[in-house]
Amino acid sequence: MSKNLKNQEALRKRVYAFLDLHSEENKVFVINHFRMENVLKPTMYNILQRKEINKGPEKNPGKNRKKIASMKAKLSSLPYKLKVLRQSVKRKEDIIKALRAQVRDLKHKNQTYYYSRQIRINLIASKKAIKIKEREKFRKLALKHNAAIRKNNTDITSLEDSLTQMDEDKISITNTTDCKSYPLKMRMIIYCMLLCNVPTSNIPFLVSKIGQYFSVIFSHIPCRSTIEQMARELGKCRRMVISNISNTMSDRVSVNHLTIRKIGETWGKSLNELNCHLHPLDTIATSCRSALKSLELDSCELYGNDCIAAKIVLAMNKMRFKDGKGDPKGFVNFLDNNKLPRGIIPRVLRVAFCNTTAIKQMCLLALFGKLLTGPWMTMFYVSSEKPYFDHVGGIQIVKNVVQTIKDCKCDPAAIFCRTTDFFGNALKANVLEPLTKICRINDELIAMILACLNAIEVVLNRQYKRYFSITITEALEKETASVRLHNIDSEELMGMFSAAKGRSPNASIDYISCKLRTKKNGTMDYLDNLDDFSRKMVVQWSIQAARKKRIKTRLQHTEIRAEISKRQTIKRQKIDEKEKRKLEQQLTLLTISEILNLFKNLSTKQIDDLNDVMCERIVGRNLCHEWYDSDTAMTVLYNGRVEKLKKAQKDIIYTISYWTREENDTKAVDYYMKKFQLVADIVSGQRGNHL
Repeated sequence: MSKNLKNQEALRKRVYAFLDLHSEENKVFVINHFRMENVLKPTMYNILQRKEINKGPEKNPGKNRKKIASMKAKLSSLPYKLKVLRQSVKRKEDIIKALRAQVRDLKHKNQTYYYSRQIRINLIASKKAIKIKEREKFRKLALKHNAAIRKNNTDITSLEDSLTQMDEDKISITNTTDCKSYPLKMRMIIYCMLLCNVPTSNIPFLVSKIGQYFSVIFSHIPCRSTIEQMARELGKCRRMVISNISNTMSDRVSVNHLTIRKIGETWGKSLNELNCHLHPLDTIATSCRSALKSLELDSCELYGNDCIAAKIVLAMNKMRFKDGKGDPKGFVNFLDNNKLPRGIIPRVLRVAFCNTTAIKQMCLLALFGKLLTGPWMTMFYVSSEKPYFDHVGGIQIVKNVVQTIKDCKCDPAAIFCRTTDFFGNALKANVLEPLTKICRINDELIAMILACLNAIEVVLNRQYKRYFSITITEALEKETASVRLHNIDSEELMGMFSAAKGRSPNASIDYISCKLRTKKNGTMDYLDNLDDFSRKMVVQWSIQAARKKRIKTRLQHTEIRAEISKRQTIKRQKIDEKEKRKLEQQLTLLTISEILNLFKNLSTKQIDDLNDVMCERIVGRNLCHEWYDSDTAMTVLYNGRVEKLKKAQKDIIYTISYWTREENDTKAVDYYMKKFQLVADIVSGQRGNHL
């Protein structure tokens, strides 16, 4: 059987099964309807017709006619309903089609916005990178040009000095204002007056009076500013002084060690770092007082935190009434004017002197004064003209003292029976006998002696640790042959500086330094011992060197002032940022009403901006913000726009895009700012911070 016949047979069976399940009216209706609608194929229609023919004549045709009429009525209404249904389906399909087109358009727009946003971000990043690169390039170029400018300024200064020197060589050194140089004798007189601490404002008057009294007419007398410049001519011998320096002497402090190392790097030479032999005495005294304080069992009502013996010494010094001068009569008048008994302090001291511990401590301090500190001062505090040994030789002496202290620790009680001090020098006969009569030697006194010996040994080993470890060579002995045993000269120099600063509070450091160096180096004696020609050449050289120094200093002052101004601006900015952070922390705990009550001086514009920020109504608003640029050390005004806000767990974060006044919003850069950062900007009322 062919495939076509099989399909017809299957179709026939399906149609017969359908007709068996329905009534006669439905069968006729379905057949006619399918025929009218051309739904059934001719083959199926023929099958249905044959099935109806084979069924024979109908029974009860009247009843069937009514059913047929009702079915026809229903059938006539079906096309309209079907039409309405088809129209509704078509409208839905049109709507779906339009929505799909809209979705495609939105997807396209969204994709376009995303890509444009990415392009914009990449463009901003690339422009920023180019800007940073150009800024770095300009900075390097500026540094290069600044170096060239400084070199050119130095060359110009050198050429100007050469021209000035040529002019001075052409014109004889006379007392005229054209060449701005004064005779050598006039300068020598002014130098001597400066060294005698004559104020610069009085020197022109004294010179004119000297000329008047000696019947000498000066065509021109230097004014005060010229005299101050002459003072700087006295100290220009830097290179010669540096070449003669091989050693330094200072206290045993870390900052001094660092300073000496920096000086060596600046000068380009290695310096021997030496220490004063007298300064350990201060530390020895402090350590002994601390050791005695740790062993005290009794209390004392005297003022101070040291041991009882130190308190007694301090109270005795107070009886002098004036520190360093002594004024017993004034002290008595002070007590009488304040209605105090004259024996108030001696009575308190008498009570302290009766203390057993105080007596032992005073005797012990006197003992070490005879055996250690007194001989130490006699040994090391000598003048430079008659030293018994050099600085390096003092190291071995200190080693011997340390060894003697170790020996005394083995038998502390025998220290009262010594006939020599710790340096091996003989003591006077019976010099320690009064101490043994005042205080009895017992376990407490021996413990005090042992504690002081341990403290002294620790101090000396620590202070001379570097000295004890170095190897003394002939080269070192030669370099340190002229070194003093102490640096009291430096203390004297600091005293001279303080006195000069007190006489001339407005004088510069350079001016005072030149005068001090002239006094300490004997510059005037050196000039007086020269012949006229040599003296003239030295003074001319000092004039030229001082002029170069002034010009160089003038150039450096501009850079220093700019750097100081920049640092002050940075410091003020850090202080402002710190205060603003504190204000932000304070505002986070307040409501808007509490903020308004706390800051009552806010303007109407500030109050409106504050309400908008607190109520989160600033999205899309434009603003102006003042930011600090650390590169230029200046504040810059930026335009901005609030793009969106994001609610975090504890705060609200605004996304704000900023651009400079010279740019537009296409070059904006997004920043994230917390809500209370904006509130702090508004409340603080800084210039330019407003919405």
